[in-house]
Amino acid sequence: MLFVISALIGLVCGSFFGLLYYRIPNNKDFIFGRSVCTSCNEPLSYLDLIPVVSWIILNGRCRYCKNDISLSYIIIEVLTCILFIVSAIFLGDYF
Repeated sequence: MLFVISALIGLVCGSFFGLLYYRIPNNKDFIFGRSVCTSCNEPLSYLDLIPVVSWIILNGRCRYCKNDISLSYIIIEVLTCILFIVSAIFLGDYF
């Protein structure tokens, strides 16, 4: 159960890191404001924001304009998830 919880928290954190990856260099507010497509600026629905799952369901494309969603977002989410799982493996006795 610890690994499942670690994976989910890792995916959520990875999604937030992806948000930071885009918004900070573009001087956008990363606390408030809706997530939008980087190509068409269409606000994304909550179903479009599920880490990894939404990217797979949408085939890596925006639901509205069909432009590609950068692979960097999925890479950040998956790597963060893996790091959280590895941390749980090594630190599991401390939880």
